[in-house]
Amino acid sequence: MNPLCWAIMVLLLSIGFRNRLVKNRLCWLALGILVFFTNPFMSMQVAKVWEEGLQQVDEVQVNGRPIVVLGGMAESLPELDRPVFFKAGDRLMGAMKLMKASGNSTLVLSGGSLYGPAIASESRHIKAFLTNLGLFPERIVTEPQSTNTAQNARYCSDIFQQNNWAKDIILVSSGYHLHRARMCFEKQGFRVETFATDPLESRSPKPLIYAFIPSMQSLQTWETLLKEWLGLLYYRLKGEI
Repeated sequence: MNPLCWAIMVLLLSIGFRNRLVKNRLCWLALGILVFFTNPFMSMQVAKVWEEGLQQVDEVQVNGRPIVVLGGMAESLPELDRPVFFKAGDRLMGAMKLMKASGNSTLVLSGGSLYGPAIASESRHIKAFLTNLGLFPERIVTEPQSTNTAQNARYCSDIFQQNNWAKDIILVSSGYHLHRARMCFEKQGFRVETFATDPLESRSPKPLIYAFIPSMQSLQTWETLLKEWLGLLYYRLKGEI
């Protein structure tokens, strides 16, 4: 789903044509794809429209509700005693701020291992990391089985039913992902308030010229958005949302 691959495919396709007019049009099409999808102004505007907005912690009424944080923010390496956090590690930072503001909420970490039982689940590894730091040692629950968003919702629903908790949560995930995540959890009967983290592109003010300089970050933004939209369509067809 990377537009760079589309441009390369169009260029390769042009090689198969002898007609110069067709070749030229395909080359211009490839150039147009690159110009459009590397433009920071376009990617930023689309991301702003799609992503849920960032909030201050004091804008959220936590009121002791469980805070559910979705995985995909770190990986476990056998040779390290700590998680290796990705950009989405901001999910955990946001959740910790909410936990501190609440004082009595339960932190539910949802995320298994994509690489089988030989590798520690993401949620358990992060819990161990937080516990070793002395952070919320008695207020963390893990859901270590899920490997996608639909499973996050289903397995968290099982935990809530087992503990007889009200399904009223604050759901923490990346802003671009919250549309699909919220619908998955609502499908499982949750009442959801979302808290967005790690926007796809920097929101810091920049000189106007930066809006027109081609950027690899813009390509990555489009790739993430296209995958998310495809995932949303797939989940709708599958009945997960």
